[in-house]
Amino acid sequence: MAEYKVALEQARKIIATVPSETHAVLAAAHDRYMCFCGVYTPEPGANHVAEDRAAFPHLLVYVDGRPSLSDERCADFMVAVSGLPREWCLAWDEVAFA
Repeated sequence: MAEYKVALEQARKIIATVPSETHAVLAAAHDRYMCFCGVYTPEPGANHVAEDRAAFPHLLVYVDGRPSLSDERCADFMVAVSGLPREWCLAWDEVAFA
């Protein structure tokens, strides 16, 4: 539990250094990953699921028929669709999970 708190605090410090105008891009990339995995239902006008699954099949993993989420795969996906630094994407995922 202590390791998690340290990781979360570190992620929050990283996010605090990210320009605020970039937060929406990170949030959109994270939501897009959740849609990609089938956790969220995409908005009608922003449905990239089919193209994302064709472009990034190696980042889509299912276990017992359910999406298997991964911080590492999430960050890789977010970087690919946003072009933002991996460190920011990992931190965003950590804070969003909390």
